[in-house]
Amino acid sequence: MKIFVLDKLGDGWMTNWDRHFKAFEIKHLRSPLFWHPAPAELDALISFAERKDRSTSGPPAALFSAKQSSCHPPELIEIPGCVGAEISKHKRASRRSRQAASYARLVQNRGPTVNERDRRDYFTPGTSLFYDFVQEDVVKRYGLDSSAPWAAAKLGLDLPCSGVATMLKGEVASLEWTSLHVQGSGHTAGFCVRTRDGACIGAKAVVCAVGMGGYPSIPAPLASSSPKNASTNGPGWAHSSYLADPSYTFPPSYCKLGTAVVIGGGLTSAQICHLAVQKGFSKVILILRGYMKVKPFDVSLDWIGRYSNLKKMEFWQEEDPHQRLNMLRSARNGGSITPTYVKILKMHQDRGALEILTNTSLDKASWDDETKSWSLNIREVDTPTSKTDNSKLSTIYADFIIAATGTTPSFSSLPFIKSLSKNPNVPACPTVSGLPVLTSHLQWPGLPLFCVGGYSALQVGPAAFNLGGMREAADRVVERLEQLAISRDPSEEGIKVGQSDEKGVQNDYTYFDFNLLSVEG
Repeated sequence: MKIFVLDKLGDGWMTNWDRHFKAFEIKHLRSPLFWHPAPAELDALISFAERKDRSTSGPPAALFSAKQSSCHPPELIEIPGCVGAEISKHKRASRRSRQAASYARLVQNRGPTVNERDRRDYFTPGTSLFYDFVQEDVVKRYGLDSSAPWAAAKLGLDLPCSGVATMLKGEVASLEWTSLHVQGSGHTAGFCVRTRDGACIGAKAVVCAVGMGGYPSIPAPLASSSPKNASTNGPGWAHSSYLADPSYTFPPSYCKLGTAVVIGGGLTSAQICHLAVQKGFSKVILILRGYMKVKPFDVSLDWIGRYSNLKKMEFWQEEDPHQRLNMLRSARNGGSITPTYVKILKMHQDRGALEILTNTSLDKASWDDETKSWSLNIREVDTPTSKTDNSKLSTIYADFIIAATGTTPSFSSLPFIKSLSKNPNVPACPTVSGLPVLTSHLQWPGLPLFCVGGYSALQVGPAAFNLGGMREAADRVVERLEQLAISRDPSEEGIKVGQSDEKGVQNDYTYFDFNLLSVEG
């Protein structure tokens, strides 16, 4: 099987990830140690840390305490609230016999328990440790490294192939399903992938791994105050994704280091608040639409732990994609902040550098180009569900605004998906709230086009947006690619929505691969 990798940045693996982590000055990941892209084993990351003598660990306080400020924090930081906070099996049995009601309340408050033997899994790796692990245990181990910079797509097609994959720099402009002439094999159905630099690549199958690839969610008052062509930044403001652009400097030179306003309720907003304080802003105001939600991960442990089989099966057995979407939203429940970053925010709040406004939204924004400052009308309510009639209006002033408001998924709006959908011979792929309704193998119904990452969420579940879901998505796609590799005509292997590709399954949308579920040994 011949593999081509097309990347818009083309500066090597994890370039976009590395840019964002450096721009936000993130020292540690949010995910546990068993979430990583290495296919060999679940414990590959912790094994790498121990093998390289980089397994020093410490509590979250090591990230922000005054004693640790002058030295490097440990490579592994404990994730609070996962292990050690729960009661042991012996204590559970004892308390269950004494006071059933109190035990039930305890379990409800604590959430699912984690085995003590899994304690070492619930540490978060340092950014540099994780990067080195991927480069050595994934990229080099599986022959994905390149001795030379990635060539541009059009020029790279003429270079001799070496290794298991050819990595090229290029942005996909269009995707067409057509008849391809393969030298020595005649004509066959396949994809014609065209890049913006004019390259044309024929492919039997295509895997779309573009993350969410949607449009940045911009608060309406900011969008209306900027030029129509401004999508991620404007005078006096920027979307959080734009801060990672190498051509952008935060804060910009014209910005006074007075007050910065951060809009958003997720971990990125907390990281940017900390970054703004570090950059010299005298005050930072964090605006949240609802309450601040505090969680170790963006979904609960019963969805992402080693033994998350129950939740996964509940999700997979639900056939209605709209109900699955509701389950996704319920599991994620909007943006959340880790307990560690809550302590960091509290530290800034205690010394007057940070103000947190909950149940507050931006009502109107006016930018004064002469003074280079904002006048913001904000609306505060008692609870997130309160009617606007009971709201309280006030005005604040700021020198810069960062919208850490994420992106809106829109699969059908991706440029290459638009071009593909124009073909009348291509079967439609329905979407629900911007997410495609794929087959169990994460395949476009009827075409060998696959999606991993956030756009596979209606099949994989809430973890699809994270590293853990990526590994599961890869397992499904590879299984199908192996089938396509031995078939003569990929168009004959297409799966239609509502048809079965596995004996005994009445609806292909429901997933029943029990062999992929983890087993506690």
